[in-house]
Amino acid sequence: MVRITEHDPEPASASPRDAEAHKLEGNRAFGEGRFEDAERHYTAALEASASTSDEGASDEPDETGNASARREDTREDDRATGAGTTDGETRVASSVVRSNEDGKTTTSRRGVVDRARATYFANRAACRLKLARPNEAAEDCTRALRCDESFVKARLRRAEARETVDPKDLEGALADCEAAAADADADAGLRLHAETAAARLRPLVEARREALKEEMLGTLRGLGDALLGNFGLSTKNFEAEKDATGAYSVRFVRNPS
Repeated sequence: MVRITEHDPEPASASPRDAEAHKLEGNRAFGEGRFEDAERHYTAALEASASTSDEGASDEPDETGNASARREDTREDDRATGAGTTDGETRVASSVVRSNEDGKTTTSRRGVVDRARATYFANRAACRLKLARPNEAAEDCTRALRCDESFVKARLRRAEARETVDPKDLEGALADCEAAAADADADAGLRLHAETAAARLRPLVEARREALKEEMLGTLRGLGDALLGNFGLSTKNFEAEKDATGAYSVRFVRNPS
């Protein structure tokens, strides 16, 4: 007697085409303001295109190097979304990116470049910025840059996320903008945007550095006064003087004002 056993067919494995379908659905949802739905589709696109290309790399990709391997793809993305224009930071940060349909992986002198997965990460980051989750958005942008170090949009989006997190990472945001502005292969509109953002951030970063310096000096003065008080002195009894060469010397003041 022949026994026939039925087996459920194995599910078909995901393919790059499935990933692109999810990306397109995500783009549509994003355009309609359905950011949670868009986020789910970009996550599905990442799962469908699962690879190890974004794993095992350092959190901070190299800020220098040649991005010419994907230069034309970047320009096509810019034309598709208008993100290469100079109509302000929101356009660059919140617009989704449309990668090439083939989603192929290429190789540059800096290693493997996977623009498709970089796009999915960057697009999900845009959703998470809209959903007020900047820490997750910054992480997605970092992973996008692991896939494609030349992806200027992901770098600028990470700058926005770093400026939005609590506490703000202004130094990191400035570093991203300066790196994007210095990328000779980047779209001219994106470079202009990066330069404008960097010019706005520099005085904020300098002010923060000065505030931290004053706070540190205040703490040191307090410690010095506590120690010198045992001898009837304070830090006001010592003044630093700068000479013509730029060197400093300390002068004792017997009766400080």
